[in-house]
Amino acid sequence: MPYNPVRFTGPPARLPREVERRVDAAHSRGLEAAAKVHAAAYATHVGLTLTASLTAEESRLIEVAPLGEARYKAVVDHFTGVVCTEIARMAW
Repeated sequence: MPYNPVRFTGPPARLPREVERRVDAAHSRGLEAAAKVHAAAYATHVGLTLTASLTAEESRLIEVAPLGEARYKAVVDHFTGVVCTEIARMAW
């Protein structure tokens, strides 16, 4: 192995307390932000999936009992509004 005058000796055995505190705080903020993003994505996925399911059911019910069309649409539209409201509340 050729001689390399620049050797990495690794990090110091212990970081200064202030540096450790800042690293810990940044790590905590990152974990919190990631958790919020994952929660919003999950809520959005569930909301979209259930809205699609209810929309398909609405369509089926219109075929079976067409007089209820306005009611079915109102129920699905209201549910969609609830989903949007809940996702909007998650904003930080």
